[in-house]
Amino acid sequence: MFDEVKDDPLERAIVQQMLLGNDTPEEQADAIGESVDEINNARKRVARRVDAIREEEGDYEVPRGWDVEEGVADEEEEERED
Repeated sequence: MFDEVKDDPLERAIVQQMLLGNDTPEEQADAIGESVDEINNARKRVARRVDAIREEEGDYEVPRGWDVEEGVADEEEEERED
């Protein structure tokens, strides 16, 4: 994803903020120092890039309600039972 946004510093900053757990435009605006309107515009550009990647590479969707930590715990429990 970083290759896709390497030429736009604001898009790259938004992706970085998402990875840090700052998901809302308000959180990102505070962290980056841009207006919420600018953040929203850049988020739309990032979303279009993500859609293009999904179209090109295929879409994989994590099932709703699935928790990564819960999945790991379930796998470890299954290994102990075997």
